[in-house]
Order: sequence, then structure tokens, then C-alpha cells
Amino acid sequence: QVVGFRQAPSHRTVQALLDIRSGAMARAIGMLLGMFYDEEGTSETKDALDELRLVVERAETAGVEEELVETVRTKLAELEREVNKELRIVVRHSFSGELLTMLRMNPKDTAANLCALVHQQLGDVGVALRIVFGDQLLEHQATLADAGVCDGDTVFIVQTPLRCLTASLDGTARIHELQRGECHETMIADLDGQIVSASLSPISSALLTVSSEGRASLWCSHTGQPLCELQGEVMSCSFAADGRSIVSVSDDGVARIWCSETGVCMQKLQMQGQSLGGDRAEEDEDDWEELRFAAFSPNSDMIVTCRGKVASVWEAKGGKFVKSFYGHGDRIKFAAFSPDGLLMISASADATARIWDVSSGECLRVLTGHTREVLSATFSPNGERMLTASYDGTVRIWDFFSGECTMSLPADNNVVNSAMFSFDGSMVLVASGSEIIRLFSSETGECCMSLSGHEDWVRSAAFSPDGMLVASASYDNTARIWNILSGECVKVLVGHTSALVSAEIVS
Repeated sequence: QVVGFRQAPSHRTVQALLDIRSGAMARAIGMLLGMFYDEEGTSETKDALDELRLVVERAETAGVEEELVETVRTKLAELEREVNKELRIVVRHSFSGELLTMLRMNPKDTAANLCALVHQQLGDVGVALRIVFGDQLLEHQATLADAGVCDGDTVFIVQTPLRCLTASLDGTARIHELQRGECHETMIADLDGQIVSASLSPISSALLTVSSEGRASLWCSHTGQPLCELQGEVMSCSFAADGRSIVSVSDDGVARIWCSETGVCMQKLQMQGQSLGGDRAEEDEDDWEELRFAAFSPNSDMIVTCRGKVASVWEAKGGKFVKSFYGHGDRIKFAAFSPDGLLMISASADATARIWDVSSGECLRVLTGHTREVLSATFSPNGERMLTASYDGTVRIWDFFSGECTMSLPADNNVVNSAMFSFDGSMVLVASGSEIIRLFSSETGECCMSLSGHEDWVRSAAFSPDGMLVASASYDNTARIWNILSGECVKVLVGHTSALVSAEIVS
């Protein structure tokens, strides 16, 4: 541990302070200390880090090889972060009270930072971790200072086993228990078809699948037995956040709301005897377009649908039409609500994304810069930035307040398969036209990690609920689970006989 060596004047103590793990680092430090350490000029009470800073300065002045100096400078920065940690925190298991570890943290560190260190200590990536302090369950973005954590306090860890749901063109969906790394059950959606999507209910054991033949089915994820089937040919569908209902888009161009327990259709989202929203010249043209997309708001109260160049919002309870949104010059491909549900963002084939005020229908921002159609658009967790992905081979990050593109992230082979913010908004996860998944800093645009191991292109990638893991689905018929702290592939999930369309980690 670095902590505990705050006052250490000797050459040997500085060496110990470095916690050197590699022979190369040891040689680099030893060389500089041997050349520039001045024991006679060093006070018995001088801080050991100050000694090392002085050594680095002397090496720079003397023109020592830059790579050698940079190696030591990097370690020095790491040590400075360590000794600035002011909180000693006791970590115990929430149920048994067992002592798990003791850590030193900075008050500005977040609960997510604390979870990451506990993960490193425990070595079990098959569980999601949450922090309980006093009577509060800490949000991942909350800092320890804001939560009121003080030096010497005890926090409790809640561990939740994780599973990975995979869906494949081989016609099956599989649930893998990540603690055991085994395929727990296999759900067959359609022996003669391919699965195009699969999702688990947020509140029950129900699994929802859609096949390429238009069959939408609900299954028990524990037994693999079919529960019910949604009537008609379904193109896409998804659960509400509360898990009580499902919204679907059917081949007849109608969006429907279904009961997730019984599979009974509760409501059709369509206007009776009139077009979708007012005296617009383009509405007749758009009435003939197929309805292509439908999704719930975060609180499950509203639904957005996309037909042609028009997006429309409906009340989820009762299916009442609320408002239509006009302005795009070509077909809308995707739409999503902001985290608070007050705004909506739409992605269009006209190479733009638009931000709308849900209550007024006003277009607040037009995001221009892409050169080909925009495939998806989402808000960051705090709603202050947006992320778009386009056929032009780029992923772009936008500032909400200015509407300006703050950075453009390139995709391998100019193909973007999926892109998403991390749960704290600090990173962007991109699966593109290669076998590599990349993590970018959302602040600088720098690629901070590349995850390599798949043998064919990656179709999609997604974070785990606690943001510590990434699941990737590939055309090589496998899914992989990655530890984003180390970049290591911790599990390879096999069993599918055809390309995977998705891999999702759920608790």
C-alpha cells in the first residue's frame, strides 16, 4: 500500500513507496534514483514524494531519455493520487456483516469508484455491487463527500448475481449465469426462424423474443416454457420500464400496447378518422408510410412512435394521442426520451437529429454535421449531452445547451453497429466494423481502452447495470464478457451456432 509512507526520507523507502510490480519499472526507478538522488541534501522529515519529484526534475534537466523519465513521471502521478486519499473506509457484506476489505478513498471519489476497487479486491465479476451507507443506497454517480461518508466510516456492499442474455440468428436465446459461466437455459423462439431481438422483463421472469418470421413470444426464463404469444406479425417490441406492459410495431403499421402477463392487446395507437396531428401538407404522404418504431418513456407514462418524417407521442395508459412533431426532411429512424421524460430526440435519414420539447412540440435544437442518415440518438444520463451514430461511419457527441458537436469518434471500417454512454456519462462504448470494441472518453474523445478477442465483427456491445462489465455479441457465434477496469475478457459464452444479434447483462 502506498498509504503509510507519507514521511519517508530514505532511498530505500522511496523505492518501497513505489509498489513496483514490473522489472522494467524497477529498473527505471532504480536508474534515476542512483543517478540523481541526493541523500546528503535530503532532510530527515522531507516527504518521499517530494524527493521523487526532485529526482524527476533533475533527470529532465540532465536530458535523460524521455521514455525513461515519462515512465517514472507516470508512476509519480499515480502515487500522488494515492497519498491524497483522505478517507479510510471499512467495507462489509450487507447481509452477514463480514469484513470484506478496508480501502482509502478521496472524498471526491464516487460510489462507482468504490465499487470498482471492491471488485478488484473480491475478484468476482459475476455480481453487480451497490453501496449502502446508513439508510441510503448510493447512486453510482454520488460522491462520497455528498453522501456524508467520513474517515473511518463503514459502508455495506449489496451483491446481486448477474446473468447475460444472448440472442442469435440460430433461433435461440440463452441465459448464462456469469458466476458459473454456464448456459442456464435455452429458450427456442422459432425453430425455423431467426431471433431479431430478446429482452427480459424488469420485474418478472418473463423473456420476450421476436423472430424474423414476425412471431413475438413470452417465455419463462427459469424453465424455458412458453407463456403466451402476441397476436399478428410483430416487427419489433419492448417492455416498459415498469415491466407491466409491452409496446409493439406490427406489419399492419399499427403500434399496440400489450399486457406483459397475459399477452392480451390492451390498446391500439391510431387516430380514428383523421391524420396524425393537424393541418400539415406532409401528413397525407406520411399516413402511407409504415410505422417503423415505438418506445416507452423512462417512467412508462408516454410512448413515442415514428411514421415517415413524423414522430408522435401518446399516453401509455389509455393510448390517447398527445402530439405530433414535424420538421425532418426524411424518414425518422429512431427516437428516445430524455432521462426526465421532458424532451425527446429523433434520428433521421435526412442526416440530422432533432431535440423536441415534449409538452409544446417545439423543436429546440437541430443537430447538423453528419453526412449520411443518422441511425440512433440518445441522451447522456444527466441529459446535458447527446450521442448520435450514423451511416457516415462516425459517432458524435453533442452539447445540449449549444447544440454543437463537441467531438466525432471514428468507427472501424466506417461502420457503426452500436454506441452508448456509460451510466455515469464519462465513457462511450462503440461496436463498429471490426473484431474490436472501443471505449472512448466522452470528455476528450481519446480511445482509453480497446477490447480485443473476437474472431469476427462485433454486432453490439452494452454495459452491465453497475457499469463494471461489458457484454459483446459477435458474428463469430460467441458473446464475451469484459472487465473494463483491466480490459480483460473474463468469460467467453459459447453454444450458439450462428451469429449473435445481442448480448445484455442483467441482474
